[in-house]
Amino acid sequence: MMRAARACLAGVAVLAAALPASAHVGFVLPDSFAYKSCSGLGAVASFSDYFPLPEVGLLAEFRLVGPGGEVVPFEQVASDHAMTRLEASLEVPGTYRITSGERLGRKGKVALAEGRYVRLDGEAGDEAALPSGAQILISQTATVSETYFSCGGQNTAIDTSPAGQLAVTPGKTEDNSGHLRTFQVTFGGVPLAAEEAFLIPAFAAYSGAHDGDGVTVGRNGEIRLEGLVPGVYALLVRHIAPAPEGAETDVRSYSTAITFAVDAGAAGP
Repeated sequence: MMRAARACLAGVAVLAAALPASAHVGFVLPDSFAYKSCSGLGAVASFSDYFPLPEVGLLAEFRLVGPGGEVVPFEQVASDHAMTRLEASLEVPGTYRITSGERLGRKGKVALAEGRYVRLDGEAGDEAALPSGAQILISQTATVSETYFSCGGQNTAIDTSPAGQLAVTPGKTEDNSGHLRTFQVTFGGVPLAAEEAFLIPAFAAYSGAHDGDGVTVGRNGEIRLEGLVPGVYALLVRHIAPAPEGAETDVRSYSTAITFAVDAGAAGP
């Protein structure tokens, strides 16, 4: 699967090496991306190194947004050690969005070395290997996990309002033809050519893909994925930036993931 995934990224530059933690992703996965009828939604939310197998439950103030921008209440939100299960009733045909919103997580260390942020994994050797003059900063994660799905055989206008500072939004429906997907990356509402972006195919870890494929974000913040083979994917974008004024840490490590599917011969978010 890994070779197929790499081959499918025609026109997308693959980074020479993915970062070691790129496969660790917080994701929201619906039972279906295209329900034939509008009745009930089921979805799971989890953190995992083996997408989409759940490992650690993702807890958040989840929101379900309907085709007209209305907020649809969840009928059940149940969590255990591995995942959070979301269920809701659907009535209006169209495209829905599930978002975790921006959630703050664990704290750690990041180095500012030669004008660039360097992630530190806690090993003593990390700091010792830094160049002279590197500054050690305290960081906190800020994650967003999202997905879009439809019911009733209709794809309608979708809610793409930013759920956090780092937003990854799908391109317009007419831009998605066959197995092409486009996404827009913004930070604080401004297009961002993020340096860390990874495409993680479902179950790729079992075929030797531990880190996902690095993909290029254009100067205008656009990600363009062409020739995708049918399957389920998580697109993960990360970015480190100074924390907002009044925050408990120096910087924040932003991470936004959007889960989507590519059907054989079908288009859509």
